[in-house]
Amino acid sequence: LTNFTIRVGAWQRHAKEFRFDDTSSGWSDYIKRSDLLDGNYLSTNNGGTLTIEVDLQVVEEMPTWMPRDTLKEDFLNLLETSKAADVVLDVQGTTFHAHRAILCARAPVLGSILLHQQVPNEEDAAIKIDGVDPKIFEVLLRFVYGNEMPAFAADPALLTSKKSPLLELIELADRFGCSQLKLKVESILVDSVMYPENAAELFLFAESHSCALLREAALVTISWNPSAVIGSAGWATVRESPSLETELLRLALVNKTLKRTTPRADNDFDNMSVSELRDRLERNGLEVDGTRQMLVARLQNAPVNEE
Repeated sequence: LTNFTIRVGAWQRHAKEFRFDDTSSGWSDYIKRSDLLDGNYLSTNNGGTLTIEVDLQVVEEMPTWMPRDTLKEDFLNLLETSKAADVVLDVQGTTFHAHRAILCARAPVLGSILLHQQVPNEEDAAIKIDGVDPKIFEVLLRFVYGNEMPAFAADPALLTSKKSPLLELIELADRFGCSQLKLKVESILVDSVMYPENAAELFLFAESHSCALLREAALVTISWNPSAVIGSAGWATVRESPSLETELLRLALVNKTLKRTTPRADNDFDNMSVSELRDRLERNGLEVDGTRQMLVARLQNAPVNEE
């Protein structure tokens, strides 16, 4: 930031910065020539010279302090301190004090259950949540309140285990409608643990929980190395369901690669990847969770964007 004061005799003009264009800087209308000649600004003692005085002050621009965002910490503090909690949940003997409004916003299926659940008469009596590991349920709650991902999401040993906590987390998020958590964990699985040895098993898991991205990644992995997949332990599980086996083989051949050799129409949703479909849905403010067929149907039924 620079302060300027320019004086010609008694005439002066002040500004915080010059006006700049492509070729010059300053004022195009600083003082008229006629005013300069008629105003006795020229020195008669020095051959009619013009004296211009300039005061220049360079001021260092200081950054403006902004408070850091504490939304995550504030909401996690509500969970950890039970402040203003209006529901108590009992998960296999472990109790959690929660807030119905937050659960309705972030895990709407669970929130809806709690809104319609008959609360016991005893003070602080808990509503039982069956069939859930307390540790996995706590992970879900911490994501609901603070968008916090668990530490085991980056642990390779746990990622590749037969019953990975991430698979349990997807099951729980799917059960209670926490789609953001489900989609994030699904992406971690695709990026971190997709191998020919587990592709068939993950395909079946994706089928049962409407994980379109995981299903697509499993198909691509199978198409790259079908012999390794057929020799894996998970393939035996696929063979127990002939319809799924047929679908798996058909799609693996049809989707040998996701590469396109010819230009594609803007509304050719059937040949878009799941990531492309989800990106298009997200930009249009539409739900991005569900099977591939559901994603395509939403786009086909969406109003035309006139941008």
